[in-house]
This record gives sequence, C-alpha cells and structure tokens, in this order.
Amino acid sequence: MATGTGRELTDQQHQAVTARGVSVALSAGAGCGKTFVLTERFLAQLDPAGAQAAPEEDRGPLSDRLPRLGELVAITFTERAAREMRQRIRAACRQRVLSAPDEHVDYWLAVIRELDSARISTIHSFCGALLRAHAVEAGLDPHFRVMEQAQADTLLFELIDDELRRRLVAQDEAMIELVVEFGLESLRRMVAGLLDCRAQIDWHAWREVTPEQLVARWETYSREVTIPQLLRTIAQSPHARSLLRIARDHAPDHPAMRDRCQALLERLPRLPESRDPPGDLQAISQSARVQGGGGKKAWPSEAIYAQFRDAAKGLREAIKKAETEVGFDAEAALPAAQIGLRLLSATRGVADAYEAEKEELAALDFSDLMIRTKRLLTAPEGEPLRKQLASQIRLLLVDEFQDTDPLQVELVQALCDRMIERGKLFFVGDYKQSIYRFRGADPHVFRALRQRMPAAGRLPLTLNFRSQPAILHFVNALFCEDLGEEYEPLLAHRPQVAPEPAIELLWAPDPLPEERTGRSQRLRRRDADWI
Repeated sequence: MATGTGRELTDQQHQAVTARGVSVALSAGAGCGKTFVLTERFLAQLDPAGAQAAPEEDRGPLSDRLPRLGELVAITFTERAAREMRQRIRAACRQRVLSAPDEHVDYWLAVIRELDSARISTIHSFCGALLRAHAVEAGLDPHFRVMEQAQADTLLFELIDDELRRRLVAQDEAMIELVVEFGLESLRRMVAGLLDCRAQIDWHAWREVTPEQLVARWETYSREVTIPQLLRTIAQSPHARSLLRIARDHAPDHPAMRDRCQALLERLPRLPESRDPPGDLQAISQSARVQGGGGKKAWPSEAIYAQFRDAAKGLREAIKKAETEVGFDAEAALPAAQIGLRLLSATRGVADAYEAEKEELAALDFSDLMIRTKRLLTAPEGEPLRKQLASQIRLLLVDEFQDTDPLQVELVQALCDRMIERGKLFFVGDYKQSIYRFRGADPHVFRALRQRMPAAGRLPLTLNFRSQPAILHFVNALFCEDLGEEYEPLLAHRPQVAPEPAIELLWAPDPLPEERTGRSQRLRRRDADWI
C-alpha cells in the first residue's frame, strides 16, 4: 500500500495503520519505522477517502464525516519528538495536497492551516494545558508557572541540604546514624530517589508504621509474591523445559536415572505452588544430575546425554543462587526496616518544605503536572469531567511507551475511559529500548498494558531498515534468551554489505580496589568538611 508520501507500507505497517475497532499496542523494534507509522496512523484518521466510503444514506458534507483535528491527541516523550512528528505530518499533508483529487485539495489545505493547534505534545505539556483549562476544578492558580527541570532539581538539592543540616545541628540521633551508615553523598541520592517517586508515597500512612510492622509486610510480600515468582522463573527456565522434554521423551534405562527423571517430571511443574520451597529446590537439585546414573550408556544417544547433563548443571546453578532468597529472616531484616523508616522520615521533611516553597511561588514541577492531572481525572468528583474529556478524544496516540511510568499509564486509562481496548488507544514501545528507569520509567507497564489489549491489537513491527543482518543477529542473540517466548526477533530489510564480524565489544573494567578506596576516602573527607 502506498501512502500520501509515495512510500510503500510493509505488511506490518499496513496492518498497524489500518486496524480499526480495536486499540493497538505496537511493539516496534529500533529502526523499524515507528515514527512513520505513527504519522500515517494520525493522518489515516483524517483521510477523506474513508469518509467517502460511508454508506450513501449516512453521507453528509465531507467535513461533517471527518474527525476534527482536535479529536486526535498524540503524546511523545520529548519536545524534539513532538516537533518532528508535527513536521512529518505537515510534510505528508503537503504531499497529499499534490496527489489528492481536486475535491480534497481544499480539505488538506485546511488541515495544514490548523496543524499549529494540533494536540501533538509531550505528556507534561498536555497535562499543563489541561490543568490551565480546568484550574478551578484542580484547585490551582490559573496563572501557575511550570518550573524547568534544572530549577526544580536545584531547589530540591538546596532543600535536601537544609533538612540534613537542620537535623544534624539539632543532634537528631536517627539522622546521625544515617550519615554514619551511608555518608552524606549517598544519603542525598537516596532522599532524592524517594522524592522522585513521591506521587506513590502516602506520607500520612507511613507516620505510624513501626519497624516490626514493616518487617511483617516484607515477610508477607516475600511469601506471597517474591518466592512464587522466583520459583516460577526456575520452573519455566530453558534449563527446566529442556530437562522435562528429555525426561519425558527419552527415558534412560538405568534405574537411578529413571527415578531422577520421574522426580523431575513430578516436582518441576508443581514448583511455583510449593509449600516447602527450600525442600523442593533441594530435591530437584539432587535429581538434576547424572553422576551415579549409568553414564552415557544409560541414554539413547550421547547427544541426549550431553543435553541433559548441561541443562541439569544450569538448573542446579540457578537453584543454588535462589536458595539464599527463598528464606526470610525477620530478625536480620529489622535493621533495614529501621533505616528505611528513618530515611522516609528525613525525606518527608524535604517533601513538605518543597511543597510549601512551590505553593509560595505558585509553581508546579513536571511531576506535579501529572500528579495533579491524575488527581483531577480519577477523583470521584472528577468523573463527569473525565467522561467529557474522553468523549472529545477520537484517538490517543502515545509514543515511547516503554519509558512511561505507572502514573502516566493511569492518565492514559483515564483519558480513554471505557474505550481503552476498543479503538481509542494506539501506543508504541519497545521493551529493549527503555533507558529512563532513573526517572521512574517502568518498561513492565508497556508489557502489562499490551497483554491487556485484544489479540488483534497486539501487533509487531520487526522489519528493520537501519542495520545489516549481522548486527540484528547479535541483537536477537542478546535478547532472545532473556525475554523468552515474548521476544520478537528483528528482521533485516537490507542484505549484508560490510565484511563480518560486524560487532566489536569494548570492555570497561572496574576500578582497582585501591582506586575505589581512594575515592571513598575523598568523599568521606568532603562530607566531614561539610558537617
């Protein structure tokens, strides 16, 4: 299929652009044309050819049968990406003016004239505009200003220093212990890290929590979440699957080895529901070995024996690593709980001071824009406004979804309302390209929301236009085992041109022990001077 730019769509791109009636979660590998697809999907919503195809009895003026430009919202990750998308849409519209039938030319010219007002922006700009339009409902000064990230970071740094200095001058025992334990530089970073996720922290609820109560919560989480996930990972690992396949299809003729295979077939599939994880792991580890099992002669072939031996070794190593994590020592965890609550207390003081300073300045930072918008849209009293806003959006396109965080996902869900799975959402991401975890981005939210979409909307974009096959073979080998069955291998659009090998690994060694020690001593001297 050719586009208005004259460029042909691949089958995958065509499917993503033309899918209707279902929301689309596009897993787009690097160099596979995701920005091109986003642009074409945006323009496809405005294409007058689709409106002309409507049943004759439903036809009215062409302008009445097309979605208005304001009904399309495109959210990108950076201002630069937003500008690029707007420029691409403008260029594509100009191509359509040149190639469109005479009756459509005025329509595309009108779209070009309105493009400057199109809702193509970053999530922060979108939230800022929404809050200004509904400042009264959000409880904000309509003339609030948005602090630049550098200004917000500087203010936070100053407030962190002020809070730490105030507590140290007051001989606050908890603060002194934190400084002794971590040093000032590390403590600053830890407080700053907690402030980055302050939207997820209920400060009031944590005021009365004791260390013992926190340890009890950890123990419950370990028992109900962490350990089952760990056991599931082991039971579904490639080593475990290989052992089960061999034990099922190629039973050895040695009695001891046959008993071990039977034990693996019985225990491994049930491991995630184990009531005695240490005992079951030890039993599986004992069964996953070939010593004393008749050697190579006990197996149908030497190749099968080698496969079982290697898989058994890999499984035993995974179990050995996991054995230290399946037990929970409440007494050993208590000091960590005490430190954690002290750190939370110190951070709460900084957070309170930061909020007071912003209120005095009538300012919001980038995180506030999303926090206030989420509060505006998801509070019970905000339901009428949320439904009104959702009804005004025909299609919400979100780029770089792997770099979103849970808060942004909640905003997307609110804006789509009940149509989140039925055609209102089009989002693009690549789990492998998540690079903003230091800002709170969580690539797992992309995978989770993608799994929520109907199967017809979970589409891949894997034909790579950028790299030669040798590069893509390396990338596929690097990620396929880690991501397992969910991994979608990249395919090369171009042949191999450069000579192989095409990959060079450059190793960056860790500093020598004496270098690390010297740096640590310098930091401690600096902290001592600061105190």
